[in-house]
Order: sequence, then C-alpha cells, then structure tokens
Amino acid sequence: MKTSYAKFIKISIFAISLLSVPFAHAYQGHATSGDIKWVNAPASLAPGAKLAMLQGDLGKPGTLAFLLKFPAGYRLKPQSSPAIERLIVVSGTLNFGSGTKFDNAHTIPLSTGYVHWPDKGPFYGYAQEETVVEIQGVGPWAVNYVNPGDDPRKKN
Repeated sequence: MKTSYAKFIKISIFAISLLSVPFAHAYQGHATSGDIKWVNAPASLAPGAKLAMLQGDLGKPGTLAFLLKFPAGYRLKPQSSPAIERLIVVSGTLNFGSGTKFDNAHTIPLSTGYVHWPDKGPFYGYAQEETVVEIQGVGPWAVNYVNPGDDPRKKN
C-alpha cells in the first residue's frame, strides 16, 4: 500500500511539473493601466491613432500583443494584414466591415468585450467615439492597403 501511494505521489509531482513548464515560460510579467505607455501609432496607420506595446516587437517575428487607441471619427481605410490576428475591443465601439470599398452602411458595431478573428481578406472600420482595441497575433505586423493611395506612408 505504501509503495503504490509513494508511486502515485511521484507521478503526480512529475505530471504537475510537466504541465507547469509552458505556463511558466509564457508568463511575461504584469502591467497596470498606469504602466501603459501610449505613443503615436506606426506610420502605416493614419495620424491620430496611438499604440501601446504589451508584448513583442512589431517589426520582428514572434508573438505580439498591443493596444491601439482610435480617436472619435477615426477611419481605417480598406486594408489587409499578412497574418491572422485576434482583435479584442477594450473600450468604445469599432464599426467593422469586410471588403475592398469603405461603406459605413455595411459595418457591424463591435463593442467592449467583442473578440474577432478577421481572415486575411480586406477589412475597414471607423470609431464614432474614442475606441481602444487589443491586437494579438504573430509578427512582423504589417498593413497592406487595398488602394495604395490610402497608405499614409505614401502621402507628402
């Protein structure tokens, strides 16, 4: 009886230690809202958007998590991303549409708490009020505009 109980304990400890390895490795630390540092979003987004990095580097391969803050009236012109991303609405409402032409009438309001996995196809959106979204994905992160004339990096 003692032998089987000791074996059970050893196996349990071993199993728990194996299961905890990925969680220990994934833990990166913690941050409070006061720790978040907002900066101007990359030049690939129209002026006015702010960005706060939570994990990773936008320009490098690897796991990414960042916040984007859009002011009231901000528009995301039709664009796509080379990677699949998860979008989580943290505050406000992002009116989101799919397709190559911006059309307010064909958007759906994504409000606080909404999680969306857009495919790699083109999408667009706008924020009627200040809106914060979290983007999670794999880098490097990029924005590809449907209409090259919409790309703010190409404007004087």
